[in-house]
Amino acid sequence: MVTQRGARPSIEVESRPIKEGYMNTPKRISSQDLCIREAMLSDDEARSADEEAELSEIRALIARCENLPRWRDAILVREDCWQDYVKEHLGVAGVLDTIPDYVVIDWEQTAQKATRNFSLVNFGSAWYWVLSRKE
Repeated sequence: MVTQRGARPSIEVESRPIKEGYMNTPKRISSQDLCIREAMLSDDEARSADEEAELSEIRALIARCENLPRWRDAILVREDCWQDYVKEHLGVAGVLDTIPDYVVIDWEQTAQKATRNFSLVNFGSAWYWVLSRKE
């Protein structure tokens, strides 16, 4: 696990070589890991057919996302894990600390509204949310 740092409190993000089963759709993928994997595959002249397909898919994703304002440090969050990511993000940011225990949060609607600054992109066999505007 790698902790992403910035102006906000850190959130734990899975960081591992994409080669070992990125098609297994990890919950979160770092754009930095994707760029590193793309460079590694590009340098390998003895790529297998599977690695060639992986490289093509990574390049297509990078081409779709590289002009997003925060692509260099983006985290792609798998769509079916989005609600959990939003809960975690709000918890780390301290937002939940100010809400009394008797208040019930509709997490499904909260997660849906949180998508307004994000774009949905397809990668592998899954859909991922990626930040598409400056917050």
